[in-house]
Amino acid sequence: MAIAGVMGGADSEVTPETTSILLEAANFNPASIHYTGRQLSLPSEACMRFERGIRPELTIPALKRATQLIIQLADGKAARGFIDVYPGKLDREPILLSVGEVKTLLGVDFSLDQIVAALTSLGFDCKMGDSASEVLVSAPYWRSDIHQAVDLIEEVVRIIGYYPGQGLSL
Repeated sequence: MAIAGVMGGADSEVTPETTSILLEAANFNPASIHYTGRQLSLPSEACMRFERGIRPELTIPALKRATQLIIQLADGKAARGFIDVYPGKLDREPILLSVGEVKTLLGVDFSLDQIVAALTSLGFDCKMGDSASEVLVSAPYWRSDIHQAVDLIEEVVRIIGYYPGQGLSL
C-alpha cells in the first residue's frame, strides 16, 4: 500500500532479488500532502519534502536522472519514453518590479541596472517592463519561494546590500 506523497509500502521496496523496477516520478499539491499526513498521523520524510513544495518542472529531469543512474550503476535497461500526466500545469506569471517599489520598501535608490544585475546573477530572467523603471522578472525553476515583488526586493538587497559602494564600520 502507498499513500501518494505521504508514505510508501514495504512490499514495494527494492531488494537484492529485485529484477524489474517501475519508476514513478510524481509531484503533489503541498497542502493536500500536509492535510493527509496530519489526518492519518503519518509523519514521513516524503511527507516533509512534498509539504514544502517541489517544483513540477523537476519531475521529468529527476526521472531521467534516476533512470540514467540505474543504467550506469546497476547495469539496468530502460524502456523507451515515459507517460506524462500533468492535468494542472501552471505557468508562473512574471513578477513586475519597479525601481519605485524598491525605494519605497528599502528607502534606498538602486538603479534598474543594479536590480537587473543582482537578479540575473541569481538565475532570474529579466525583461524590460512597460516603463523605463520597471522590469518583468521570471524566477528560475529552483526558486519556489519567489511569489511577489517583495521576494525579489529581498533578493536584491541580499546581493547588493543596503549601502552599495560604501564600507561599513563595525
